[in-house]
Amino acid sequence: MSERIKTAYERAMERAQTINVSLDELEDGEYRARGNALAARFLRDKRVELGPELATLEERVRTRAAEGIQETLLNNLSLPTDEMAVETNKRVMEGILTLKEDKQSAMQVLGELDYLFNYYLQAYRQAYDHNKMVYQKKAAKAQEALERQTGVKMNLNAETQPGFKEDLMKMAAQLNNSYQGHLDEHKRRLRLLK
Repeated sequence: MSERIKTAYERAMERAQTINVSLDELEDGEYRARGNALAARFLRDKRVELGPELATLEERVRTRAAEGIQETLLNNLSLPTDEMAVETNKRVMEGILTLKEDKQSAMQVLGELDYLFNYYLQAYRQAYDHNKMVYQKKAAKAQEALERQTGVKMNLNAETQPGFKEDLMKMAAQLNNSYQGHLDEHKRRLRLLK
């Protein structure tokens, strides 16, 4: 019974000593993080250009930073439901094209993505309009009933009716299930391009 109980700190220190992370791995992580930060700046500020920013870095750092940039950009590529998402996707695609050496292949994949996004946005807007039309009919009936009860003219908005947002979210989820696989496949293809 001479063995003493170790504190949580002592156990954590023992585990930390068994972790072997090379200096190169630490530096790679740091360079990727720099790339992540640069990509975030690129997406926020239209004045930031990736090419000149990357050119200031030495070769080893540039390669790892480009990997971080690519991951951040691809993570920000999404199925668009509004103009802001469309603009973000355009900026992301511009950044990805800057990173790629094989511009022709990259432009082909990005062109396919642009087509996918346009088609998705059209389908989303149709679903939105259909849902709105259904709820406008419901709102008109509710408005008529309320006006009869109160004798006061009312204006009910279809988009504020109970269930409108929930039904729209269900429709969007169905669309996303149809399109997300295609988006993921295009992201995979972009990751593989030099």
